[in-house]
Amino acid sequence: MNKKQPTFQLTGSMAAMKAITPEAIDSIPPDSLVEQDMVTICQLPFRVGRESRVRTIEGKEVKTERSKLDGRDSNNNLYLIDICRPRHISREHFQIEVDSSGYILIDRGSACGTAVGRTKIGGHDNGGGARLNDGDIIAVGAKGTPYLFKFIVLENQS
Repeated sequence: MNKKQPTFQLTGSMAAMKAITPEAIDSIPPDSLVEQDMVTICQLPFRVGRESRVRTIEGKEVKTERSKLDGRDSNNNLYLIDICRPRHISREHFQIEVDSSGYILIDRGSACGTAVGRTKIGGHDNGGGARLNDGDIIAVGAKGTPYLFKFIVLENQS
């Protein structure tokens, strides 16, 4: 039996992003976690970015909710908290999509870019895309970013 199957059954997810650095773990709001360090992807495209409204509470930067008076949907499915200076995570940083060949990570024109394994995409507001396979490391931000996530495919792609 696939070790990933219990998580898939629990969440109904297709894939997940597992935070693999302390900074990545701390960047995920607690209400977005399925397990201690994992965010599940239940719908595609799955958009990730930084909440532009953060404040310091008890020495930690936390996301503050803003009211949506116009009823519009959020720009992102996951809002990460970027505590680094300068910032690594753009407000609309990347999204994960799927096509007939598998998963794709699309940089949404971020300032610092994204890396999938050794493939750097985006940065300087350029955007771009790369294939995303089970086990790939996603580095969100500029070279040396502490925001590292492992992409995990939970569904059977056969």
